Amino acid sequence: VTYSGRLEPYKKSEYSFEMQGTLKYKHVKPGDNVKKNQKLLTLVEHKLHEDYFEIAKQNFEIQKAKSSKFKILNSKGLVSDDEYEKSVQKTLDLKTRFLKTKEDYNKTTIKSLFPGIINSIDIDVGDTTTLNKVILTQINDTFLDLNIEVRGDAIENLEIGKKIQVQSKNTEVFGKIVSFQTSPDFKSYTHLIKIRVEKNNFRAGMIAYAEIPLPKLVDVFSTSVSSVITDEGSKYIFIIENEKTVKKV
Repeated sequence: VTYSGRLEPYKKSEYSFEMQGTLKYKHVKPGDNVKKNQKLLTLVEHKLHEDYFEIAKQNFEIQKAKSSKFKILNSKGLVSDDEYEKSVQKTLDLKTRFLKTKEDYNKTTIKSLFPGIINSIDIDVGDTTTLNKVILTQINDTFLDLNIEVRGDAIENLEIGKKIQVQSKNTEVFGKIVSFQTSPDFKSYTHLIKIRVEKNNFRAGMIAYAEIPLPKLVDVFSTSVSSVITDEGSKYIFIIENEKTVKKV
């Protein structure tokens, strides 16, 4: 059975800032190839939070070293248990502050999650950011995914890794199943299948067709819908066997 769908990049991500601020740098533009963890966007507040982070880091490391000395002195009876416990608690407090400033510092820069291409940027230098508003999209179209919805009988023969013939325009290749929905959608009662193909002459957005093999049926025959009779909830047909008319449910 032939099913159709649109090809999509096998990796795609939407980026947004998790803090409010003003954009200072756009390190990339649409169409640029980027590496994993490469800087994409930076806020004006980046330098301020970097200073907070460095101060908190130094305070934590100084207190950590001091607490280690107190532990040795406490074991020798030169520092009271109360003083040592206060030192440990202060270390924990400074560690919490250090981790919080590190988190805030990381929020001032957006970095790429994977190697790929910048697809779009919806912000300019000087603009104020809005929390969790998508402002940049990135894709990796080394491979393309074809998502199709099939009937229940079509998944009986399928398994992860199974090769499926995929065609678009004049290009025909074999892709492989990377995932499929074992339970049907409650509204459409269809199963979502994801088939991954190499890019070749394909591109994202193209309509593609996949040939899904149906399970082999044994000892069956077909007839027209008009031959099926419904009576009191049962369906049956009449066939001729040995020159006699026979009712088959």
